Amino acid sequence: MEIRAFAEAVLYSSDLSLKLGSVAGLTDDRPGAAVDVPSAPGRPVDLELRADKPVPAAPTPAGIEDERARGLALHSFAHHELQALELMALALLRFPDAPRGFRRGLAKILMDEQRHFRMYMDRAEHWGVGLGEVGTGTFFWDTVSELSSPVDFLAALSLTYEQANLDFSSYWEDAFRAVDD
Repeated sequence: MEIRAFAEAVLYSSDLSLKLGSVAGLTDDRPGAAVDVPSAPGRPVDLELRADKPVPAAPTPAGIEDERARGLALHSFAHHELQALELMALALLRFPDAPRGFRRGLAKILMDEQRHFRMYMDRAEHWGVGLGEVGTGTFFWDTVSELSSPVDFLAALSLTYEQANLDFSSYWEDAFRAVDD
């Protein structure tokens, strides 16, 4: 499958199984023309990016002693992963002239984000929080989707947001261990 077709399915599909479908043997022989930024990625109705739908308060480590709060935290983490994979698909479609190694690497990372999303959602559902049960913020999409170069994209998504997630991962690991999860 061409990287472009994979990225289009991830970005535009409102069918979560297509959006999360991993593929083997990606090629990048026909990257096509750059696309315009859509107002939002394709999503199932209950997961649409909507600034008017309440988003739960940011979770705190002390608050995850409650199982429902734990599920909400995991749902929040899953949504971050979903936005990251959609933004990576957008970058693949917006920057077809980027170096082939960059594009292949981005496609591989996108598949990792798909896996991370599934793991977080499985665990959130374990704690009784279903997919799309709570609001989904637009912050990452709003701040990254309009960036105009691969370098800007990497600085914003990879070096800022993704790095922050890595910085906080040990913080959250300790918090979840403290509640034996």
